[in-house]
Amino acid sequence: MRNSTVALSMIVSFATVALAPGAAQSAFAQSDGEHAAHVYDGRYRGAFTVPGQGDIEFFVTVSTDAEGAQSGSVDIPAQGVADLALSDVEFDDEGVSFHFAQVGAAFDGAWAEGGQVTGTVSQQGFELDFTLRRAEEGEGEGPAVDLGDNPLVYTGAAEFPGLKLEFITRFAQSVDGSWVGAIDVPLQNMVGVPLRDIDISEDAITFVFQPAGAPVGADFSFTREVHGGFAGSVGQGGQTFPATLKESSAEEAANVGPRRPQTPAPPFPYAAEEVVFENTADGVTLAGTLTIPDGPGPHPAAILLTGSGPQDRDETIAGHQPFLVIADHLTRNGIAVLRFDDRGMGGSSGSTLDSTVDDFARDASAAMDFLRGRDEVDIEKIGLIGHSEGGAVAPVTAAARSDVAFIVTLAGMSLSGGDTLLVQLPLILRAAGVSEEQIEMQSAAQRRLVDAILAGASREELAAPISDLIQLQAGTVDDSLLEQQLNQMDSAWFRHLMAFDPAPALRQVQAPVLALNGGLDMQVPPKAMLVAMERELRAGGNADVTTIELPGLNHLFQTAETGALSEYARIEETFSPRALEIMTRWLHAKVDGG
Repeated sequence: MRNSTVALSMIVSFATVALAPGAAQSAFAQSDGEHAAHVYDGRYRGAFTVPGQGDIEFFVTVSTDAEGAQSGSVDIPAQGVADLALSDVEFDDEGVSFHFAQVGAAFDGAWAEGGQVTGTVSQQGFELDFTLRRAEEGEGEGPAVDLGDNPLVYTGAAEFPGLKLEFITRFAQSVDGSWVGAIDVPLQNMVGVPLRDIDISEDAITFVFQPAGAPVGADFSFTREVHGGFAGSVGQGGQTFPATLKESSAEEAANVGPRRPQTPAPPFPYAAEEVVFENTADGVTLAGTLTIPDGPGPHPAAILLTGSGPQDRDETIAGHQPFLVIADHLTRNGIAVLRFDDRGMGGSSGSTLDSTVDDFARDASAAMDFLRGRDEVDIEKIGLIGHSEGGAVAPVTAAARSDVAFIVTLAGMSLSGGDTLLVQLPLILRAAGVSEEQIEMQSAAQRRLVDAILAGASREELAAPISDLIQLQAGTVDDSLLEQQLNQMDSAWFRHLMAFDPAPALRQVQAPVLALNGGLDMQVPPKAMLVAMERELRAGGNADVTTIELPGLNHLFQTAETGALSEYARIEETFSPRALEIMTRWLHAKVDGG
């Protein structure tokens, strides 16, 4: 489970993009040729409107291959988004649609008069209007900020709770003496975002970073140190975080950013297929990737279930893609793997924040039904692997159907969501160096907040306990941060999770279960969780239960020093090879010859 206490704000990325359908007809002549889609190839200029922020410009490039399949990419210069792939691209005579998978945004529009598309983009239940038209030659093809040929280059890092964020800044001085600049944040895939209010002197550097659409900006302030380099801070939403900055060469700047050596790269010794299946019970379409081992089948198969909050099929976090790593490893070892986008993410419809554990279990059940229809899969050997909240979804799924062949929980929840939050908060705060007095005060404030949610408090009634917790953490209450937390904690997902008790489902599971936890996990503490999970499974008569605490691993199953959230991005390892081997050996013991 992710740390779902009042989240400490960090630099806002483009993930706030959200945007609905128009009418009329295409300005392009209809074509009956075999590859008529080619007529829509090219670059388009669009804009979506954010209330209180104005219009944010974006550019879409569309191309069609020899088979007539369309693909595309998107640039959002003011947010530093450049050449990111789109999925489900459809440009035709009726209108346009495409998915921006990285932020779970679905664009859908129709041709209006004058060759313009009008429509909406939907993201996690929010909708904003957008327009789109053919771009003029050269539009949007240059950088958002012209820095000339020899800008000043600085690299730096900001230390946020749970994350060290590296960045690159480039500055150039105009003829009138004013400064222009841009920032790259590799971990957030942001490139060339314009900076404002830049002031550079011999001893100090200050600037403001506020991507278009971000509700608050980040104020950077640095002072030169005697030994060289700059020390300073980043202020955002009433909070201040330490940061450093140093003048760098272009070569040094090129090496800034996360290194992820475990991320698989093609060619792969197995088949990978983009798939779509339906949860007909809820009217939800789910998109994912099915990897199939080489060699004769049918093969055993595992379905990967993500942790809390909206996640893509790779469970991408801090530049890591743990589900991609797991899928690659298992498929190389003879096990087919289906991983899919959460509701409202990537190519999947619906909304995670409007859904509950029971809804996610029906998604998992739909995934099982899909695999049962695949000739490459052994229908007697389909099981579930769930991380964090996904480790609670798996037992709920298995309790509702008898054909789940196995379950692996990775830091799976065995206490209620509310109790999990109360257990994890002191561990996380203590690792961050917070005083015991503050830990007691914040724990008491969080207890009041959880109690209010469990008592059914209204959105308005939740504002006070959330504000109290923000005040304790940040020293002041920023309206945008309060609104952000209210949106999460008033959601159907969060309310249900706080009250959800995994025990009844665990008592109904009869499939073999492997429960793994990292010994340094601060979000789903291993001792309490593993004891409770084994107790409830065995209480229901399940004799095939294996629980293992893996020393030195954190919540993401990385080899860690302390388990603190701040290590997630710094650690190059995505998923412990030791944990992968334990899981693989156990799976083969259950499915081979069974």
